[in-house]
Amino acid sequence: MEIQVMEYAAFLSVMTTRTNAPGYYLQAGLNNPTTSLRKTFVSKQTWNTSQYSDPEFDKKMASVYSEPDERVRQAKVKLMVREILDKAPCIFLPTPYAYSAWWPWVKNYGGELRAGADRPGPIHARVWVDQALKKQMGY
Repeated sequence: MEIQVMEYAAFLSVMTTRTNAPGYYLQAGLNNPTTSLRKTFVSKQTWNTSQYSDPEFDKKMASVYSEPDERVRQAKVKLMVREILDKAPCIFLPTPYAYSAWWPWVKNYGGELRAGADRPGPIHARVWVDQALKKQMGY
């Protein structure tokens, strides 16, 4: 195997033009299962490096995004994960554990690292610091 390391612009160009080689490494990140399924396996998505395309799977994903009941949505996603694992459009490698920690005075934060992709901005935009608690704790 010959590994071809690319700078980000070249990497993105290869993905968006669909000229990547059969062996293409991509980490899905620490996303929620719905986002990982959509961006990795829905037809013509930028991050769908395996170029997997199944119109029925695309319809199921659209159904997930239009489902207002969270429990029903989760059940649909679980079935879709099983379907993808059965069809094996790519090789899944182990993912390391990730941990996050924050001070108790950081409010409206639950440990999430990404909002859909590697975009922490929406998370940071809603986090606030309880200055009174921080002072009370001696900081």
